[in-house]
Amino acid sequence: MKIIVDSPWYVIPSCLAAGFVLALLLYRGKKNDAPRWTFITLFTLRSLSFSLACLLLAGILLRTIRNESQKPLVILAIDDSRSMVSGADSAFVRTRLAGEIDALRRKTAEDHDVATLYFSSDAGESEPKAMFGGKETDIDNLLKVVRNNYANQNVGALVIFSDGIYNKGSNPSFGASSAGFPIHAVGVGDTSEKTDIYIRRIEHNQIAYLGNNFPVQVHLGAKKSAGRKVRVELLQNGSVKGSREVVISGSNFTEAVSFTLNAASTGLQKYTARVSDASRESNELNNRQSFVVEVLDNREKVLLLAQAPHPDIGAIRAAVTGHTSYDLKLKWMDEDLPPLQQFNLVILHGFIPSSARITELCRQNRIPFWIVNPRSTEGLPGAKIISAPGRYNEAEPYIDESFGYFSISDELQDFLPDFPAVTTFFGNYQVPPGSAPLIMQRLGTVESGQPLLYFNSTEDPRFGVFLGDGLWKWKLRDFSSHNNFRLFAELISKSIQYLAARQDKSFFRVTGPHIISENESAEMSAELYNKSYEPVNAADVTISFVNEQGKKFNYTFSRTGKGYHLTVGSLPPGEYSYRAAVNYAGETFVREGRLAVKETVAEQLNAVADHDLLREISSKSGGRFYTPDKLDSLTAYLTETGGLKTIIYSQALTSPLIDEKWVFVLLLTLLAAEWFIRKRYLTI
Repeated sequence: MKIIVDSPWYVIPSCLAAGFVLALLLYRGKKNDAPRWTFITLFTLRSLSFSLACLLLAGILLRTIRNESQKPLVILAIDDSRSMVSGADSAFVRTRLAGEIDALRRKTAEDHDVATLYFSSDAGESEPKAMFGGKETDIDNLLKVVRNNYANQNVGALVIFSDGIYNKGSNPSFGASSAGFPIHAVGVGDTSEKTDIYIRRIEHNQIAYLGNNFPVQVHLGAKKSAGRKVRVELLQNGSVKGSREVVISGSNFTEAVSFTLNAASTGLQKYTARVSDASRESNELNNRQSFVVEVLDNREKVLLLAQAPHPDIGAIRAAVTGHTSYDLKLKWMDEDLPPLQQFNLVILHGFIPSSARITELCRQNRIPFWIVNPRSTEGLPGAKIISAPGRYNEAEPYIDESFGYFSISDELQDFLPDFPAVTTFFGNYQVPPGSAPLIMQRLGTVESGQPLLYFNSTEDPRFGVFLGDGLWKWKLRDFSSHNNFRLFAELISKSIQYLAARQDKSFFRVTGPHIISENESAEMSAELYNKSYEPVNAADVTISFVNEQGKKFNYTFSRTGKGYHLTVGSLPPGEYSYRAAVNYAGETFVREGRLAVKETVAEQLNAVADHDLLREISSKSGGRFYTPDKLDSLTAYLTETGGLKTIIYSQALTSPLIDEKWVFVLLLTLLAAEWFIRKRYLTI
């Protein structure tokens, strides 16, 4: 600690001189029989105490320099996924790897701080959730977690123990060069390729409608199997619904095998894709995959009313056409309107004040409506916009994280900010509490907080408004980036699905997903209403899940505001029926449903370790790659020559001298000593 006086130079001499003069006036000319030393001592004590008091009154400032040292932090990240124990060295990984890591931790901790992370689909656990039980691996997320959680610390190195196999997130080598710290990788697993025929993924509709056909694509892969002939089959309840014969034409083979299935019955329908004639492989777990399709027994009828021809109309039709969930009909506003009662949703494109008669008809018939690209702010429902005529903004989209009416995929959330700007009204937006925005406007780099796409569910009927002109550009951008417009179609179909869904007027309602993956948590909500349709949550809501073997899982909803919420957590793969019940005002209300939990098979698809990826990550970040038998070299490098340095942080603190307690103690001591000597030796 270093103390510096942070005041003008002449203050201290002036205070000392003042103390000397005051003491001189007090003791000059005093006579007594006391020894001479008493006058000298009293004069000195009074001079010092007066000088110190003057220093306090003068507002002297002290600047304290404090130095703190921070040891370099070494982060050990252990891949906790299933693929870690699928290679030829699985015995080493299960029995010896933990001991080797502990030895490295102990030796490194002598001169460094050490943190340990376990990662699979996510990262941040100081202890493994399940020893090598992770269903997916996301190395890129690990790098992001380390950068975020240790941003202000002296990170000397990140050591990753992994097989290099990732099946979730972006390629981690992209972010390695900007990590800001060296990444050392210890590669485990078997890097030799083996004969393997496997199902890479299955593309299918989540929802199909009764009586309709729906496509299924099974993406087949094969390694070192050229010339073999296999059969790809789709089964339901043991019955073959379709089969295709495939001849593998290369050593690194991929092919999409297409099927068409018919939705013959409602409910959750489970199918299994299987590759037959692919036995005698080292990994047979990836020869079959199951998937679930929810079959509904009705289609939503949608009326698209347009003011004039516009590219948006074609974009909306393209997103809906061919979708088995909707039956869309296009009409122009200057034509005779068909009876609105036959439609589940009305989309109004190019809203103008005279279009208010259509929204009023929708309200009278309780038909939801969606306004797209309004031409005027006058009479616009759900929002008040004070705008200047003829002035517009070019607004880019971003997601409002608080939106909760429905969910969109992570892929769409990530890509949505890349959609081009649309033209919106310039002005002041006021959205009432009943309207919830899904997409907001970004003006340049500023997140304006103004809505671009919002929905209202508090009114009856519910409605939505898209305030931009240029929705068609989003379809083109999606196609340009992905060679399809699947994400744009998801945004349109999810919006239509929410608005067109038939509203439940029961007193007890339970909502939740019908299909989830086993590494997802089932998020469920419940609502309870009294006879006046006022939400209440005075009673406990319970729910029981029953799996295919008859095992029961019981839960109780938590109260949130005026509703209920439940996070079920991870459930084993399979199909579940559930029964939710509540007793209120002497009545028992019951809701039943089904939930399918899909097995996550990403870790079964590829068992070949990717040490080249680990080498690339290490090289780009300035780190090194090691094999498990070279851990001693890694330890020596970290502890002796790894360039890990302690950082010293200096902090300057400025405070008034009068705030220091020791100064008052010194002042009181001086005055007390003077008083004691005067009482003992002097009579003046």
